[in-house]
Amino acid sequence: MSRREPTIAPPLTNSIKVAKNENIIKQVRHYKLITPLFGGGVEAGVNDDITPISGKAIRGHLRFWWRATRGGQFGDLKSLLDFESQLFGAASDEKDKKINTEKKYFVKVDIEVTNKGREDFPYEVKNNQHRIPQTRLREGTIVPSYASFPLQPSTSDGDYRDGMKTKAVKVGVEFTLTISFPSKHREHIEAALWAWETFGGIGARTRRGFGALRLESIDGVNIPRPDRLTNLSEVKTAIDKQLKGYVVEGEWIEYLSHLNQETIYEVTAFNKDPLVCWRGLIEKLNLFRQQRNPPNENPLIPRRSKWNEPEAIRKITDQRLLKHQPIEPNFVKFPRAAFGLPISFQFKDRDKHNPFNKNKDPRKTLLKLAESERLASPLILRPLAVSRTQFVGIALILDGTLLPDDMKLVLRNDEKEDKSTIRDGLKAGLEDNEAKQIMKTDKRTPLLTDTDVLNAFLDFLNS
Repeated sequence: MSRREPTIAPPLTNSIKVAKNENIIKQVRHYKLITPLFGGGVEAGVNDDITPISGKAIRGHLRFWWRATRGGQFGDLKSLLDFESQLFGAASDEKDKKINTEKKYFVKVDIEVTNKGREDFPYEVKNNQHRIPQTRLREGTIVPSYASFPLQPSTSDGDYRDGMKTKAVKVGVEFTLTISFPSKHREHIEAALWAWETFGGIGARTRRGFGALRLESIDGVNIPRPDRLTNLSEVKTAIDKQLKGYVVEGEWIEYLSHLNQETIYEVTAFNKDPLVCWRGLIEKLNLFRQQRNPPNENPLIPRRSKWNEPEAIRKITDQRLLKHQPIEPNFVKFPRAAFGLPISFQFKDRDKHNPFNKNKDPRKTLLKLAESERLASPLILRPLAVSRTQFVGIALILDGTLLPDDMKLVLRNDEKEDKSTIRDGLKAGLEDNEAKQIMKTDKRTPLLTDTDVLNAFLDFLNS
């Protein structure tokens, strides 16, 4: 007798209700955030007590995940944007003042926040023994430190003093989404909703797990989930089935981030607490990206990185602390650009008063693309509800992002008075012999199982 496959995400087609107008579908969907909300209001990255979640933001997320699941069927950008405007509307321009006045029905969303949650302040500012204000992670915060660096206060925030108010996240937020859309576009909206609920979230830094969603009910009916799962293969079977059901195959537009039916991902062990799953993912990412030599007698002092980039920057800038003699690997490439750009490099032993001091480690530098400031990370990390009492962590790589071999990188100064280019024409992609030189802390085992750094991280995740 074959075993029944569990349902991880709700079977939307069984829950659809049609409004009085038979051409329009209307649903009321209730959500709870299982990780803290960072931003989400009308101002990017800022919590808003009046509008903690905006309908405009949700429309933006649904647009993204619609493209990521259904965009492969159009073949060219114009056709995709034309169809997208039929679903979500289009901005007016000077030549067409009458846009949106034709009898088209766009996706409409309405938000009611039913629980504004509580504030959590990940960082605090306290005086050190010299009475100098310093930022530190607040004891008891639920936010993993490696995911929370945008929440750190800086001297540019104004009055930087002991006990100053720092940025906050919202915990325990719940909201209701009322969505209506043309019934003829039902499959498109179902796909966007499924992908958003499974891999996306609300607010800023959703790709690092902030604002992760759990769908609680549709039109007042609770979402059916298994009581308990015993094998992670059941989770992967269900996700694989949903990818094949919601994602269309076709010719994807270059550099359009998307899912495919064979999307690469990993899931981590079951836990009853989604925050444990989330912290586990972030800690693994930290350990992978910050792989270092074992600590010496003082474990609080970080040792030298096992990655090649610090040595590459020392070579490029011709700056080096005398005790930091050249070590391997020392080839000049930047493989961690695969995780997203820009990357800021700050050496602990730089000279803050004389940044160009040749006898100190390099000044502050910034690695970026030659033609743009930012490259969104293709790596998604977040917890996912899989039963009534269980969560897993999911790590997924989006397709369509600029590949390391195609990146044209620039290293520039990032000091206050100097933003000039130090060197351009830098590369991110690794050769096989270069990947094998990046070792784990045991100095015997290669950290990278592949020249593809992102795939290597997924291998590392459950190792």
